Amino acid sequence: ELVEQHVINMIHLLEPGSLNIVFECGTDDFFYGVNCNLHEKLLEAKIPHEFYSRPGGHNWRYWFNAIKYQFLFFNDRFVRP
Repeated sequence: ELVEQHVINMIHLLEPGSLNIVFECGTDDFFYGVNCNLHEKLLEAKIPHEFYSRPGGHNWRYWFNAIKYQFLFFNDRFVRP
């Protein structure tokens, strides 16, 4: 495992506003702490992003609901009238 290639260690390479970033995580997901930490680091670096968390775990039940909001995010940013 190459720790230097983790997303959180690459934030310094981002330019504010250069990407449309969205991520989310259930509060019962084993990745919840990691995602909250990434969110905080992005805020510190002033990198615009959207982070959502709701009750749920690392499973299809959570993802099935979450994908609807992901599609809305991408539709709002990438579909041109």
